[in-house]
Amino acid sequence: MLPPSDSRSRPVDDAASAALPTAREIIVAQQAQIEMPKELVASLTSRVAEQERRLGLNSSNSGKPPSSDGLKKPVRISSL
Repeated sequence: MLPPSDSRSRPVDDAASAALPTAREIIVAQQAQIEMPKELVASLTSRVAEQERRLGLNSSNSGKPPSSDGLKKPVRISSL
């Protein structure tokens, strides 16, 4: 039967402990991983806004020809 191991009685391997990242390095790496999706969301949000703006264009509010409006006729408001 083997005696119970006690981690306090083993010598510390300096090479192994030097290879392990410190808590500060881990935190910095995790913060970088968190910032990457934030930047991606901001970029995609601006692209969606631009696409929505383009969808709202028709021949009455842009330089597009009336034939590009499609088959749906625009609603005309008649004044009284």
